[in-house]
Amino acid sequence: MRTLRIAPALAADTWHAGHDPSGLVRVELDGPGRGVRVTLAEGAPGPEDVGAAVVAAYSDAVVVRMSAWAMESSLPAPVPYDEPAAEQFATLRDAHRELAVFRRRLAELRAVPVTVETAGVAVTVRDGRPVDVRFTRVHADLADAIAAGLQAALTAVAEQPAAALARCPALRAVLGTSRLPLPFAL
Repeated sequence: MRTLRIAPALAADTWHAGHDPSGLVRVELDGPGRGVRVTLAEGAPGPEDVGAAVVAAYSDAVVVRMSAWAMESSLPAPVPYDEPAAEQFATLRDAHRELAVFRRRLAELRAVPVTVETAGVAVTVRDGRPVDVRFTRVHADLADAIAAGLQAALTAVAEQPAAALARCPALRAVLGTSRLPLPFAL
């Protein structure tokens, strides 16, 4: 039996904040990068101009979150795994070949801009990150509307790996029997 170390995940209750260059727009991401909070300080750009500031603050929050992950000092215990049986080699070989299909399909999905609209906020994501935020109606609480829009867009990004796996039955089978934690649902 061999062991494998898995990089630690950041706690869901830990938030990582980023700001736009003016410091008036703040975006916070939770440890897994799926929860979003937005704060607009007094004097922050209005609905016409806030989109670019939100994208900049989001990008800054991603850097802060990834830096925290890189600095995580506690490695989890190794995960034991057994050597594959002879009959599993064919499936593993097919899964290995499908990795290229998966990577290519995921790259294709992420290269196409996807716009998600919720709560009157349209967020466009490309390459796995928000690139545009715009408003389709007036809001009483702009920050909450932006957070809801970012949340919906990040949910769409999180669904892309599973969509890319749809064409990879052997890889899906191997991942489904793995004891390793996956960052997405099969």
